[in-house]
Amino acid sequence: MKPTIYLALVVLEGLSRAYAQNASIPPFCDAELIDKSDNKYGYRYRGDRCEGSYEEPTASLPVNLTIISFSCRNPGLNLSSSKPAISWANADDSPVSIRIETLPQIRLRYRLDSVSAGPKTRFSWDGETWRALSIDSDTVAIVVKGRPKLGGNEFPGTLLEAHLGTEASIPACPSGPTFEIQNDNPLSSVKICATALAQDGNPKGDATCKTVDGSSLPSNSVPVTLGALQSSTGMLQISLQGIVLRGTSPSPPRYFRIKVD
Repeated sequence: MKPTIYLALVVLEGLSRAYAQNASIPPFCDAELIDKSDNKYGYRYRGDRCEGSYEEPTASLPVNLTIISFSCRNPGLNLSSSKPAISWANADDSPVSIRIETLPQIRLRYRLDSVSAGPKTRFSWDGETWRALSIDSDTVAIVVKGRPKLGGNEFPGTLLEAHLGTEASIPACPSGPTFEIQNDNPLSSVKICATALAQDGNPKGDATCKTVDGSSLPSNSVPVTLGALQSSTGMLQISLQGIVLRGTSPSPPRYFRIKVD
C-alpha cells in the first residue's frame, strides 16, 4: 500500500473514532472539555451528567458582564460523606439545564453539566468526583436555567434560584441568594438592580439596587446579595451596569430574568 494512501486511511480512522466518541456525548455536555485520558476524575459523561476536572481552553471566549451564579450559600455545608443535591425554583414544569463549576478564582477547574425534565425541582448525584477533588461548596458557581411562564408566555433562559445541600436536607435561604458577577475586564464598580415583573412580563415598581467594587475582575468573580427578593409573580428583572473609571458614564445595562422561591 502506498504511504500516502495508508496515511489517509489512518487519518480517516482517527476522525471516525473521534466522531463516534462525540456522537455518544449528550448535547448538555461540553465536548471541548471531555477528558480522553485515564484520569478517573476528568470531565466526562457519567450517566446522568458530565462531571469532572478539566484544563482551561487556551482560547477562551470573552465574558461580557454577566451572572455566573445565582444560588443560596450554606457555608457550613459538609459534603464529605453525603450525596450532594441541588433544588431550584419551579419553572412551571419546563425542563431545566444545570451547571455547577468552580469560581474563576479557584485554580482547580471543575464542572458538572446536566439537564432535568419537569416537574422535577431537585437533582442529586453520588458525589464521588466532588469528594475526590476536594470541592468546597463555597467555591462553586451554580446556574439553573428554565422556561417559566407569565401570562401564558414562556421566558426561556430564566435563572432559577438554586439551593445546594445534601440528598437528605437542602437548607432554606432566609437572607436571600447570592449573585456571582463576572466580566472579562476590570471595572471600577458594578451596579446591580432587581425589579419585580408583572403578569405581562414587564418591570413594575421600584428597583432594589446595590453598587459594589469591581476592581478584582476578571481574576475573581464579584459576589453580591440583595437580600430576600420578592415579587408577586416570583419573577424579577436583573440589570447589570459596569463603570470602567470612577466619574465616567456606566456601560449600557445588561438584563437578565430570575425566578425566586
